[in-house]
Amino acid sequence: MGPLPMRERAGNDGFPAVAAVLLIGVSLFAVSPVSAAATKHLSCTARVSTSRPRSYTTVTIYVRTEPMAKVSGTLTGSRFTVSMVPTAPANSSGKAWLYQKISAVVKSGVERVNVRVALNGSVGHCFTHFRPVALSGS
Repeated sequence: MGPLPMRERAGNDGFPAVAAVLLIGVSLFAVSPVSAAATKHLSCTARVSTSRPRSYTTVTIYVRTEPMAKVSGTLTGSRFTVSMVPTAPANSSGKAWLYQKISAVVKSGVERVNVRVALNGSVGHCFTHFRPVALSGS
C-alpha cells in the first residue's frame, strides 16, 4: 500500500479546524450566569393592614420578597389608578411597606393593590385587595 492520495490526507488535517468551529459555535450559545438570573421569578406576597378601612385613614400594605428588592405598588379602584407611596426597597429580611391615604369614600367598592418587586433584572408580582367603608349618610 502506498501513500494515501492527497485528498484523503487533507480530510484528516482539516479536523482541528472543524473542531475549533464547533467549539466556537457552541460557546456562542452558552447561557451566561447573568442572563440565567434575569429569568428568575422573584417571590412576592402582599397583605393589607385592614380589609375595611374608613375614610381619611391610611392603609398599609405589607410585602414579603427577596432582601433589597425594589418594591412598588399601584392601587386600582373602579374609577382611578394611583401609584402607592413610598416606593422603597425591601429590608435585609425581605420586608417592605407601602402606604396609601384613603380619601372620602362615597361608594364602597373593592380596591385592588398590585405589587411589583424587582431585583437584578428579575421581577415578581403579587396583589391584595380591600374594601373601604363608605361614609354614613352618603
